[in-house]
Amino acid sequence: MNINYLTNPDFKDLEFLIKNIPENFDSTGIVIKNDRNEIRITELNGIKVVAKSFKKVTVANRIIYRFFRKSKAQRAYEYGLILKEKGINTPLPVGYIDQFSRFKLKKSYFISLFVDNNSVFTAIKEAATEAERETILKELAQFIFQTHSKGVFHRDLNMGNILYEKKENSGQFHLIDNNRMSFRKPSLSARVNNLKYINLPIEQYAVLMVEYTRFLENPHYVLRRILHAQERQIKVKKILNIIKKPFKIF
Repeated sequence: MNINYLTNPDFKDLEFLIKNIPENFDSTGIVIKNDRNEIRITELNGIKVVAKSFKKVTVANRIIYRFFRKSKAQRAYEYGLILKEKGINTPLPVGYIDQFSRFKLKKSYFISLFVDNNSVFTAIKEAATEAERETILKELAQFIFQTHSKGVFHRDLNMGNILYEKKENSGQFHLIDNNRMSFRKPSLSARVNNLKYINLPIEQYAVLMVEYTRFLENPHYVLRRILHAQERQIKVKKILNIIKKPFKIF
C-alpha cells in the first residue's frame, strides 16, 4: 500500500506520530462523531488534535482520487491553510494522510488542532434570550459577508460547519469541514448561490439576510433575490427527498 502524507512545517516534530495515525486510529482518543465520517479527539505529544477519517467514499471517487483529483483530506488541509492566509478563522491544519492501493484510494485522514467550541447551530438554539439569538445571527451574517468578500465560498455552508465562541464584546466564528471550498470573485450571483444552502428556520434566516445585505448596494433587491433562491432550494430539496424515499427500503 502506498502512503501520501504531509505535515504542517510548524508541527514537524509530530511527523512520525501523524504518519502512524491510520495504524492507531481505531484505538486512539475519544470518538465525537461517527456517521458519514469518523472524528476523534486525541493528543500527539501533549497537543490536542482532531483526527478525521473520511469513510463514505464511492468506488468511482476512490479511483478519481487515486489518479485525477486531490483527496478530501488533502483539500481540507490545503484549503485550511488558504483560509488562514486570508485571515479567516479555522482550526489550524496539522497534516493529512492518504493510503492508496494500486488503483484506488483506500483511506484518508485529516488532522487539525482542536478548537473547544460548539457549532453556531447549538449556540443559536441554546441562546438564553431572543435578543442574544439575534445578536449571534447578526454577527454570523457579518462573518459570512467578510468571508465572501475575501473570495471564499464554503460549498457546505450549514450551521454545523461553523463553530462559535462567545467573546467579551462579540462572537468569534471558525469554519470547519473545509474540503468543499471554492475561491472566486465575490459576485452577487456567487453570494446568492452560496447563501441559499444555509439551513435555518425562515425567521432566523431573514434576520441573517437582512444584516448581510445591509453591506451591499440596493439591499432590498438583493434580499428579494436571496429569499427567492432559498425558497426554490427548499422546494428542490423536498422533491429530491420524495424521489429518494422509495429507494431507502433497498
